[in-house]
Parts: sequence; C-alpha cells; structure tokens
Amino acid sequence: MVLKHGQVVIDWGDGCFQAVDDGLFVAVDPHEISHTISEAEIGQLLTLGWVNAYDGRYLYVPNLPDRPQPPDQD
Repeated sequence: MVLKHGQVVIDWGDGCFQAVDDGLFVAVDPHEISHTISEAEIGQLLTLGWVNAYDGRYLYVPNLPDRPQPPDQD
C-alpha cells in the first residue's frame, strides 16, 4: 500500500502496518491510504534496495523485524 504522503507500507491485516523503508510498525488511518503499489513504484523500491525481488505476486523485503505476536492468553 502507498500512503497519501508517499510512504510504502505492508498491510499485515488486523490493522497492522509496517513501513518498508525502516521496518517500523506504524498506525495507519484508512483515509491515509492512497493506492496499491504500482509496477513503477516497485521498480523504484528495487533500485533503492528496499525490495530484493518481485515475482508478480509477492515483494521480497529484506531484514524487516517480525510482526509482533499477541500475548499468550492462558
């Protein structure tokens, strides 16, 4: 997803978004979402080294921190 101010984020679902540039988890209001990333924008991410590869369905992003897991509910 690309936000209106240009930041590219991964939507992990359940309101969890992660910035591709620095790996930080960010809060995103649905009104901030501009569009699904385009082929041209993916090309820019490849050039910047923020994405290792793209196969038409998946972006391969290097070295992002793991998504936080919900606490155990015993």
